[in-house]
Amino acid sequence: MAPPIYFLPHLTRDELAPGERLSHEALRPFGLDHTLADCDDVRRDCAMFELSGAGPGNLPGCLLMAMPVDGTAPHRIGYYPKSKGGSQEWQQIAAGEKPVWVCVDPDHPPTPADLVRRKTVEGYQLDLAGGRWIVPVVRNPIGGSGLPAKWAYQGDDVVERIRDEYTALWDAHAEIAALFYEPTGPPGLEMDRTAATEACLRVLAINYRVGRVEQNLLGLVDSESWIAILGASVDLPLFNTLFAEVQDKKKRAAETMTEPSDSESTAISPGSEGSSPGTNPAEENSPPPPEAGESPDRRP
Repeated sequence: MAPPIYFLPHLTRDELAPGERLSHEALRPFGLDHTLADCDDVRRDCAMFELSGAGPGNLPGCLLMAMPVDGTAPHRIGYYPKSKGGSQEWQQIAAGEKPVWVCVDPDHPPTPADLVRRKTVEGYQLDLAGGRWIVPVVRNPIGGSGLPAKWAYQGDDVVERIRDEYTALWDAHAEIAALFYEPTGPPGLEMDRTAATEACLRVLAINYRVGRVEQNLLGLVDSESWIAILGASVDLPLFNTLFAEVQDKKKRAAETMTEPSDSESTAISPGSEGSSPGTNPAEENSPPPPEAGESPDRRP
Protein backbone atom coordinates (compact mmCIF):
# COMPACT_ATOMS: atom_id res chain seq x y z
CA MET A 1 0.00 0.00 0.00
CA ALA A 2 1.22 3.53 -0.67
CA PRO A 3 0.04 7.16 -0.51
CA PRO A 4 -0.39 9.12 -3.75
CA ILE A 5 2.64 10.73 -5.33
CA TYR A 6 2.12 14.37 -6.31
CA PHE A 7 4.09 16.10 -9.06
CA LEU A 8 4.19 19.89 -8.81
CA PRO A 9 5.39 21.33 -12.13
CA HIS A 10 7.95 24.14 -12.24
CA LEU A 11 8.66 24.03 -8.51
CA THR A 12 12.15 23.47 -7.13
CA ARG A 13 12.91 21.71 -3.86
CA ASP A 14 14.08 24.98 -2.31
CA GLU A 15 10.77 26.63 -3.20
CA LEU A 16 8.70 23.74 -1.89
CA ALA A 17 10.70 23.11 1.28
CA PRO A 18 12.82 26.08 2.33
CA GLY A 19 14.85 25.16 5.39
CA GLU A 20 13.49 21.59 5.27
CA ARG A 21 10.00 22.83 6.21
CA LEU A 22 7.20 22.13 3.77
CA SER A 23 5.79 25.40 2.39
CA HIS A 24 2.00 25.32 2.55
CA GLU A 25 1.98 28.60 0.67
CA ALA A 26 3.66 26.85 -2.27
CA LEU A 27 1.06 24.05 -2.06
CA ARG A 28 -1.94 26.42 -2.07
CA PRO A 29 -2.12 27.04 -5.86
CA PHE A 30 -2.30 23.28 -6.36
CA GLY A 31 -5.14 22.83 -3.83
CA LEU A 32 -2.99 20.73 -1.49
CA ASP A 33 -2.41 23.14 1.41
CA HIS A 34 -5.31 21.82 3.50
CA THR A 35 -4.81 18.22 2.42
CA LEU A 36 -1.21 18.22 3.65
CA ALA A 37 -1.75 20.66 6.52
CA ASP A 38 -0.27 18.27 9.10
CA CYS A 39 2.90 17.74 7.08
CA ASP A 40 5.66 20.09 8.17
CA ASP A 41 9.11 18.60 8.72
CA VAL A 42 10.22 17.23 5.36
CA ARG A 43 12.66 14.80 6.95
CA ARG A 44 9.87 13.24 9.02
CA ASP A 45 6.63 13.83 7.10
CA CYS A 46 7.50 13.74 3.41
CA ALA A 47 9.57 12.23 0.66
CA MET A 48 10.60 14.73 -1.98
CA PHE A 49 12.60 14.61 -5.22
CA GLU A 50 13.35 17.36 -7.68
CA LEU A 51 13.22 16.36 -11.33
CA SER A 52 15.49 18.51 -13.46
CA GLY A 53 14.61 16.50 -16.54
CA ALA A 54 11.24 15.68 -17.98
CA GLY A 55 8.68 14.53 -15.44
CA PRO A 56 4.96 13.90 -16.02
CA GLY A 57 3.76 16.00 -18.93
CA ASN A 58 7.42 16.40 -19.99
CA LEU A 59 7.78 19.13 -17.35
CA PRO A 60 10.40 19.82 -14.67
CA GLY A 61 9.26 20.04 -11.09
CA CYS A 62 9.09 18.29 -7.73
CA LEU A 63 7.75 14.90 -6.66
CA LEU A 64 6.11 14.89 -3.22
CA MET A 65 4.71 12.08 -1.09
CA ALA A 66 3.27 12.46 2.41
CA MET A 67 4.66 9.56 4.43
CA PRO A 68 2.30 7.29 6.43
CA VAL A 69 2.29 8.27 10.10
CA ASP A 70 2.94 4.69 11.21
CA GLY A 71 6.34 4.76 9.56
CA THR A 72 5.50 2.15 6.93
CA ALA A 73 7.80 2.49 3.94
CA PRO A 74 5.93 2.80 0.62
CA HIS A 75 6.56 0.21 -2.07
CA ARG A 76 8.50 2.71 -4.19
CA ILE A 77 8.94 6.45 -4.49
CA GLY A 78 9.99 8.22 -7.66
CA TYR A 79 9.10 8.72 -11.30
CA TYR A 80 9.03 5.50 -13.29
CA PRO A 81 7.21 6.06 -16.57
CA LYS A 82 8.57 2.74 -17.88
CA SER A 83 10.01 -0.01 -15.72
CA LYS A 84 10.05 -3.77 -15.34
CA GLY A 85 7.81 -3.40 -12.29
CA GLY A 86 5.11 -1.81 -14.42
CA SER A 87 4.65 1.74 -15.64
CA GLN A 88 3.16 4.30 -13.29
CA GLU A 89 -0.23 5.74 -14.09
CA TRP A 90 -0.20 9.54 -13.84
CA GLN A 91 -3.19 11.82 -14.26
CA GLN A 92 -3.58 15.57 -14.22
CA ILE A 93 -6.17 16.94 -11.76
CA ALA A 94 -7.22 20.56 -11.40
CA ALA A 95 -7.89 20.93 -7.67
CA GLY A 96 -6.69 24.52 -7.38
CA GLU A 97 -5.45 27.38 -9.53
CA LYS A 98 -2.77 25.14 -11.03
CA PRO A 99 -3.19 21.50 -12.08
CA VAL A 100 -1.26 18.85 -10.21
CA TRP A 101 -0.11 15.50 -11.54
CA VAL A 102 -0.89 12.52 -9.31
CA CYS A 103 0.10 8.88 -9.37
CA VAL A 104 -1.47 5.95 -7.56
CA ASP A 105 0.33 2.62 -7.74
CA PRO A 106 -2.31 0.25 -9.22
CA ASP A 107 -0.73 -2.70 -7.38
CA HIS A 108 -0.56 -0.80 -4.08
CA PRO A 109 -3.52 1.62 -3.91
CA PRO A 110 -3.83 4.04 -0.96
CA THR A 111 -5.55 2.80 2.19
CA PRO A 112 -6.96 4.83 5.10
CA ALA A 113 -3.77 4.00 7.02
CA ASP A 114 -1.72 5.62 4.25
CA LEU A 115 -3.73 8.84 4.45
CA VAL A 116 -4.53 9.14 8.16
CA ARG A 117 -3.33 12.28 9.95
CA ARG A 118 -1.09 12.36 13.01
CA LYS A 119 -3.97 13.65 15.12
CA THR A 120 -7.41 12.04 14.71
CA VAL A 121 -10.88 12.34 16.22
CA GLU A 122 -12.87 9.22 17.12
CA GLY A 123 -16.20 8.54 15.46
CA TYR A 124 -18.16 6.08 13.32
CA GLN A 125 -16.48 3.56 11.04
CA LEU A 126 -17.69 3.49 7.44
CA ASP A 127 -16.72 1.30 4.51
CA LEU A 128 -15.70 3.66 1.68
CA ALA A 129 -13.75 2.91 -1.48
CA GLY A 130 -12.74 -0.51 -0.20
CA GLY A 131 -11.40 0.72 3.15
CA ARG A 132 -12.57 1.40 6.68
CA TRP A 133 -12.71 5.15 7.42
CA ILE A 134 -13.51 6.94 10.69
CA VAL A 135 -16.07 9.76 10.45
CA PRO A 136 -16.18 12.06 13.51
CA VAL A 137 -19.38 13.59 14.89
CA VAL A 138 -19.19 17.27 13.99
CA ARG A 139 -22.58 18.24 15.40
CA ASN A 140 -25.34 16.19 17.01
CA PRO A 141 -29.12 16.92 17.17
CA ILE A 142 -28.84 18.93 20.39
CA GLY A 143 -25.91 21.06 19.28
CA GLY A 144 -23.15 19.00 20.88
CA SER A 145 -20.05 17.72 19.13
CA GLY A 146 -17.40 15.04 19.22
CA LEU A 147 -14.75 17.51 18.07
CA PRO A 148 -11.95 18.52 20.44
CA ALA A 149 -12.92 21.38 22.74
CA LYS A 150 -11.08 23.71 25.07
CA TRP A 151 -12.09 24.51 28.64
CA ALA A 152 -12.01 28.01 30.07
CA TYR A 153 -13.34 29.79 33.11
CA GLN A 154 -16.40 31.96 32.69
CA GLY A 155 -16.82 33.52 36.09
CA ASP A 156 -16.66 30.64 38.57
CA ASP A 157 -17.75 28.05 36.03
CA VAL A 158 -15.70 26.20 33.46
CA VAL A 159 -17.29 26.23 30.01
CA GLU A 160 -16.43 24.17 26.95
CA ARG A 161 -15.94 25.57 23.45
CA ILE A 162 -14.98 23.90 20.19
CA ARG A 163 -11.33 24.50 19.37
CA ASP A 164 -10.73 27.39 16.99
CA GLU A 165 -9.57 25.21 14.10
CA TYR A 166 -12.94 23.40 14.07
CA THR A 167 -15.31 26.32 14.78
CA ALA A 168 -16.09 27.17 11.16
CA LEU A 169 -16.88 23.54 10.36
CA TRP A 170 -19.09 23.21 13.46
CA ASP A 171 -21.01 26.37 12.51
CA ALA A 172 -21.48 25.23 8.91
CA HIS A 173 -22.77 21.87 10.10
CA ALA A 174 -25.87 23.47 11.58
CA GLU A 175 -27.36 23.31 8.08
CA ILE A 176 -26.28 19.69 7.66
CA ALA A 177 -27.93 18.72 10.95
CA ALA A 178 -31.10 20.50 9.86
CA LEU A 179 -31.26 18.34 6.74
CA PHE A 180 -31.59 15.25 8.91
CA TYR A 181 -33.52 16.52 11.92
CA GLU A 182 -35.79 19.36 10.81
CA PRO A 183 -39.41 18.23 10.25
CA THR A 184 -39.30 19.55 6.69
CA GLY A 185 -36.07 17.65 5.93
CA PRO A 186 -36.24 13.84 5.67
CA PRO A 187 -37.38 11.54 4.26
CA GLY A 188 -36.97 13.47 1.00
CA LEU A 189 -33.33 14.26 1.76
CA GLU A 190 -31.86 16.33 -1.06
CA MET A 191 -28.67 18.33 -1.45
CA ASP A 192 -26.73 19.83 -4.32
CA ARG A 193 -24.19 17.28 -5.53
CA THR A 194 -21.23 19.66 -5.33
CA ALA A 195 -22.22 20.96 -1.90
CA ALA A 196 -22.69 17.42 -0.60
CA THR A 197 -19.27 16.33 -1.89
CA GLU A 198 -17.53 19.35 -0.39
CA ALA A 199 -19.27 18.81 2.96
CA CYS A 200 -18.26 15.14 3.05
CA LEU A 201 -14.64 15.90 2.17
CA ARG A 202 -14.44 18.52 4.92
CA VAL A 203 -15.60 15.91 7.42
CA LEU A 204 -13.23 13.20 6.16
CA ALA A 205 -10.35 15.70 6.08
CA ILE A 206 -10.53 16.00 9.87
CA ASN A 207 -8.86 12.59 10.12
CA TYR A 208 -7.35 12.03 6.68
CA ARG A 209 -5.22 13.76 4.07
CA VAL A 210 -7.98 13.99 1.51
CA GLY A 211 -9.42 16.70 -0.71
CA ARG A 212 -10.57 17.15 -4.28
CA VAL A 213 -7.55 15.35 -5.70
CA GLU A 214 -8.11 12.26 -3.55
CA GLN A 215 -11.83 12.31 -4.33
CA ASN A 216 -11.05 12.03 -8.04
CA LEU A 217 -8.53 9.27 -7.35
CA LEU A 218 -10.50 7.15 -4.87
CA GLY A 219 -14.17 8.07 -5.30
CA LEU A 220 -14.83 8.32 -1.56
CA VAL A 221 -18.06 10.27 -1.99
CA ASP A 222 -20.74 8.97 -4.35
CA SER A 223 -24.49 8.75 -4.78
CA GLU A 224 -24.75 6.23 -1.94
CA SER A 225 -22.01 7.13 0.51
CA TRP A 226 -22.73 10.86 0.93
CA ILE A 227 -25.80 10.27 3.09
CA ALA A 228 -23.93 7.77 5.27
CA ILE A 229 -20.99 10.16 5.72
CA LEU A 230 -23.07 13.20 6.58
CA GLY A 231 -25.44 11.10 8.69
CA ALA A 232 -22.54 9.85 10.78
CA SER A 233 -21.23 13.40 11.10
CA VAL A 234 -24.49 14.46 12.81
CA ASP A 235 -24.74 11.35 15.04
CA LEU A 236 -27.62 9.86 13.08
CA PRO A 237 -26.86 6.21 14.01
CA LEU A 238 -27.18 6.99 17.72
CA PHE A 239 -30.34 9.02 17.10
CA ASN A 240 -31.89 6.12 15.20
CA THR A 241 -30.99 3.71 18.00
CA LEU A 242 -32.47 5.93 20.72
CA PHE A 243 -35.57 6.64 18.66
CA ALA A 244 -36.14 2.93 18.13
CA GLU A 245 -35.75 2.30 21.87
CA VAL A 246 -38.30 5.01 22.69
CA GLN A 247 -40.77 3.63 20.18
CA ASP A 248 -40.29 0.11 21.49
CA LYS A 249 -40.82 1.28 25.07
CA LYS A 250 -44.06 3.03 24.08
CA LYS A 251 -45.26 -0.05 22.24
CA ARG A 252 -44.60 -2.32 25.20
CA ALA A 253 -46.29 0.15 27.57
CA ALA A 254 -49.36 0.28 25.34
CA GLU A 255 -49.57 -3.51 25.19
CA THR A 256 -49.60 -3.80 29.00
CA MET A 257 -52.32 -1.19 29.52
CA THR A 258 -55.79 -2.54 30.31
CA GLU A 259 -58.88 -1.26 28.59
CA PRO A 260 -61.04 0.87 30.98
CA SER A 261 -64.58 -0.19 31.73
CA ASP A 262 -67.57 1.88 30.52
CA SER A 263 -67.91 3.47 33.97
CA GLU A 264 -64.25 4.50 33.91
CA SER A 265 -64.08 5.60 30.30
CA THR A 266 -63.85 9.28 31.21
CA ALA A 267 -61.41 8.83 34.06
CA ILE A 268 -57.68 9.23 33.85
CA SER A 269 -55.75 7.08 36.26
CA PRO A 270 -52.68 8.50 38.04
CA GLY A 271 -49.49 7.81 36.16
CA SER A 272 -51.20 7.15 32.85
CA GLU A 273 -49.80 8.52 29.64
CA GLY A 274 -52.36 11.30 29.56
CA SER A 275 -51.49 12.71 32.97
CA SER A 276 -47.89 11.79 33.64
CA PRO A 277 -45.88 14.90 34.62
CA GLY A 278 -42.76 13.15 33.40
CA THR A 279 -43.95 12.85 29.80
CA ASN A 280 -41.39 14.39 27.45
CA PRO A 281 -43.09 16.44 24.70
CA ALA A 282 -40.00 16.06 22.54
CA GLU A 283 -40.40 12.30 22.55
CA GLU A 284 -44.08 12.55 21.70
CA ASN A 285 -43.40 14.78 18.71
CA SER A 286 -40.17 13.24 17.50
CA PRO A 287 -40.10 13.00 13.69
CA PRO A 288 -39.45 9.57 12.23
CA PRO A 289 -35.74 9.04 11.62
CA PRO A 290 -34.58 9.48 8.02
CA GLU A 291 -33.50 6.43 6.15
CA ALA A 292 -29.75 6.66 5.70
CA GLY A 293 -28.88 3.10 4.88
CA GLU A 294 -27.26 0.66 7.28
CA SER A 295 -26.09 2.35 10.46
CA PRO A 296 -22.28 2.23 10.72
CA ASP A 297 -20.48 1.07 13.82
CA ARG A 298 -19.25 3.73 16.18
CA ARG A 299 -15.78 3.47 17.66
CA PRO A 300 -15.84 4.43 21.37
